[in-house]
Amino acid sequence: MLSILSYAERERLAYVAGTPDAPLLAELAEHEARAENTSDAVVQLADLAALFPGEDFAQEIIRDLQAIAKRLRGDNRTDLLQAIEALESLQTEIGTAGADGTHLAAKIEKTLTA
Repeated sequence: MLSILSYAERERLAYVAGTPDAPLLAELAEHEARAENTSDAVVQLADLAALFPGEDFAQEIIRDLQAIAKRLRGDNRTDLLQAIEALESLQTEIGTAGADGTHLAAKIEKTLTA
């Protein structure tokens, strides 16, 4: 029966009943702890989502390296251009993983707050 009552209704029931029995008190305490943990988890998920880098997090560095590559010649230029390609690939992979992580954190947060 208690599972269909809201937390406020359970508190009122406990108050009206006078001295509630131990199982009711334990269930109320457990419900309150779960609600507190859920609130903490939602805050932590929002903090986590903010830590993921955007898709273009290294774009400024890549632009600067491309400007340097324009001034270089020979093997130095070739080596730098290869490094830039690798960095662009890494940026794409990390950006995609960050977007996926942000989406997953939002999905979990939605589930917790529903």
